[in-house]
Amino acid sequence: MIPVITVDGASGTGKSVLATKLAEQMSWHCLRSGLIYRGLAWIAHQKHIPFSDVTALRALIDLLSYREGQLYCDQQPAFRCAGIHDEEIAHNASQLSQYPDLRIDLLPLQRQFRIPPGLVAEGRDMGSVVFNDASVKIFLIVEDSVRVRRRCAQLKKSGKIMPIKKVMEMIRHRDHRDRHRDASPLQYTKDAILLDNSEDNIQQTLQKIIEIIRRKQPTFLQNRKSIH
Repeated sequence: MIPVITVDGASGTGKSVLATKLAEQMSWHCLRSGLIYRGLAWIAHQKHIPFSDVTALRALIDLLSYREGQLYCDQQPAFRCAGIHDEEIAHNASQLSQYPDLRIDLLPLQRQFRIPPGLVAEGRDMGSVVFNDASVKIFLIVEDSVRVRRRCAQLKKSGKIMPIKKVMEMIRHRDHRDRHRDASPLQYTKDAILLDNSEDNIQQTLQKIIEIIRRKQPTFLQNRKSIH
């Protein structure tokens, strides 16, 4: 069985950066599940498909593909899709993620990322649904105030300024939707390890994850690159 490590958590917990860096160190593949939903939202936006038309949205899934180690959106590598990381696309992707039929339809694509030598998968339901047989499951927890500060810094870096109060409202609204949706709600499983990184930076949190892997699955680290 191809090994999988999952990194789940709410928005603003740093899971995307952590999963990417962990995969790089281990020379494994990385699945950023949020990018798949953004990709679908991006295609829908390009083709002027209403985000309320679930049937039409489901038909667009065939335009998403995984090959050559990366996600393609309507034949374009995701990283070349202009605007895919914009707030509007992020909001639309969050809306799409609430539809149970879409989540089910996207499972096969997500599981295609599970190829040798291993996969680090990040999202909100990687350990609970998509890869519930993962050998190591990490669930990140961060204080709301820290998440808001990080999100504001991220927005500022991209040239956008947003009031702290507004960012807090957005994060709490997203959390409520993620935790109370009918399909694959944000939750951790009994075998997941809770990791609070409110006081730690990325490198410190990454080191803690490495130590968790060392305790649970030391063979996974045999070909790991050193932290830098």
